Amino acid sequence: MIDSITLLRVDQSMMTVWSNGFCQFTGSPHYRPGTWQSRISVEQYDWLTKAAKVLGLESSRRRTATQSLIMTQGDHEWRVEERDVVTDERFWIVSTIIDGIASAIHWAPLDASGDEDYYEYSLNPAVYLESRDSQAKGYAVGGGVFVIAGAVAASSEASSLPEYYQKTRRQLIDQGVLSYSEDKLVLIEHMLFDSPSKAACILTGSTSNGRQLWKTLNGDPIARLPGYAD
Repeated sequence: MIDSITLLRVDQSMMTVWSNGFCQFTGSPHYRPGTWQSRISVEQYDWLTKAAKVLGLESSRRRTATQSLIMTQGDHEWRVEERDVVTDERFWIVSTIIDGIASAIHWAPLDASGDEDYYEYSLNPAVYLESRDSQAKGYAVGGGVFVIAGAVAASSEASSLPEYYQKTRRQLIDQGVLSYSEDKLVLIEHMLFDSPSKAACILTGSTSNGRQLWKTLNGDPIARLPGYAD
């Protein structure tokens, strides 16, 4: 049995499906940043592997900048590169199937390091933040906010922003956690902030009352949730 199938995109985002149905998507700064988890049925995986096998993949050590399909079995890896099969519609069929699976299933945040259970965070109330230069989605977790990768932060800071938040923003930029994508400053990793205001100040670049700025999906301020009162 094939242990896993991976679709590696040109932008270096990657989706892997394992034989037990577990799925992992690793985004890029330009396409769905962060790491995500989901699951499909074993029957769906079996159907996917049957479709992939028709490609007749051969072992290859080449690495190119094209889209790739990779299959593993034990210590063996088989890879087919997009440019090697430009006239073979089967490559596109398999990659389209994987894209279809990715768009149809629910993705929960995943801590790639394995240190935290981000899935549990996603079971909490969903919240969002929208201001002139910043937009973010996340979950209300333990009095703080778990911010989902892909959040857009203000690219500039107000002079009145406390020094602590200015320093924290600089550290996140230096660490690559906040990264410029075109003309936007994007959070490329999921991140847990211990208070709504800390998350809001860092994202907006200005002094903000996060308990009012973060909203639940019905538009109420996060302050109305248990444990978040002013």
